Amino acid sequence: MMTIDEMLQANPHAPHNDSEALQMARQLHVPKDTQMAKMVPLDEFASEEDEGIEDSCGESSLGILEATLASSLISEEARAEINTLISDSQPSLDQDKTIGHFRFHWTETSEDARDNVTESEIDATGEILNQWWTRFSTDFREPKADLVDGTRRIDIDVYYRDRLHGSTSSHSNRIFLRSTSVVSDDCRRLTTTAHELFHRVEYSYGYVTGTAKQKWWVEALGSWSQKYCNANQFDYLSRVNAGFLKPEKGLLTRSYDACHFWKWFSERLQQSDAFNHEHDAVREFMEEHRTNGNNAEIACRKIVEDMGGYPSFDAFFTHWSVSNHVKRLRDPNGSTDHRFGYADASATAINCHRSYGPMRNVPYTTDETITDDTFHWVSPSLSVREYASRYVNFMVESGVDQTRITIVASGNVSASLIQQDNSRWLNVDERLAVTTHNWDLDLSSQEVSRIVIAVSGLSGGGQFHIEVNP
Repeated sequence: MMTIDEMLQANPHAPHNDSEALQMARQLHVPKDTQMAKMVPLDEFASEEDEGIEDSCGESSLGILEATLASSLISEEARAEINTLISDSQPSLDQDKTIGHFRFHWTETSEDARDNVTESEIDATGEILNQWWTRFSTDFREPKADLVDGTRRIDIDVYYRDRLHGSTSSHSNRIFLRSTSVVSDDCRRLTTTAHELFHRVEYSYGYVTGTAKQKWWVEALGSWSQKYCNANQFDYLSRVNAGFLKPEKGLLTRSYDACHFWKWFSERLQQSDAFNHEHDAVREFMEEHRTNGNNAEIACRKIVEDMGGYPSFDAFFTHWSVSNHVKRLRDPNGSTDHRFGYADASATAINCHRSYGPMRNVPYTTDETITDDTFHWVSPSLSVREYASRYVNFMVESGVDQTRITIVASGNVSASLIQQDNSRWLNVDERLAVTTHNWDLDLSSQEVSRIVIAVSGLSGGGQFHIEVNP
């Protein structure tokens, strides 16, 4: 196992010396008097589009700074200056109260009114956090917490800061919750509390704050937990839709916007014989992560291949890339689709005056129309990143009876051809390890109005081009 110093040195986004640490601290911890002078308007978002611009969780920013403070990469002088910056950025929290597994620290008298909350709001937050503690401890592992007088307990700091709804770190026994947008908000009080406490479940499975290249599951599963704990809250859709709107982004480079992957992972694997509940596959993934030396990518592959009923992770990913396009369509019989669909794909909701849903359509890399049987078209050479996808769309005019579509690829690429009408997918043909493949399509007996080629980069990614009627 790496030391904290080694872990931070392996993370290009972490500070490695006094200068970098101080620069990060000054960006993250603005003095309270400066905050009040600016009085940045409250960002109580009205829609998922607005909410998607926020970092929301400071696990990978404030948390990395906490890891740096726990390391030997910086001098004692720098450490003292950073601790002063942190102290000067926060109000005096003169109230405290223990509610079950949580000890709250808050204020009702700050000069910055945005810091202030009421004891009744603290009580409501405490009740919810203890519900999530019980649920996570039952379905996963107990969240990481210090033992205080025989009880596992976590400190909760409540005040205002810009941009972050909450934060926690494996290097402390503390969760920050923003006063205005979480503790005083009837909806995010439910969802942000789940997100932050679930990070502490991840710590109990071996994840350490500051470990490089882990946001694709750490932050994404934090977002997944928001819906897992709250059937009637839909702010998680802002993260899901951020993922749908950028299919060309590689899975392992994602953050919150990998939430749609884990949603599909949990729902799809629940259909296998190995799992009975939506959370089972997620729990087994984290358990495998805990026991395999904390390698999340290998853990994910193993659960899919050994327990999920898929012959390979590549087959699973290819199937997922098709689902991301057809998720709101019905099956060929016009019934609700259980092969490719997502739960909540067409759901819309208003939670605390904020609008969410439905799930967005993936964008097309190219968009053409097949006008007749002799239509000819050649795409430019296109690249697709590792565990990312591109979608090539063809509208099909009435009267087209037959066509040939050819893909030529290099590297490691899968390709799926999807035929559909306005409301149903009619046929899906998934191909792994494609080099050259021809689809000869007889359209005379089907009401095909659209053909989509979903091209996915597998390990290493690749290049491709597509030709119609070569």
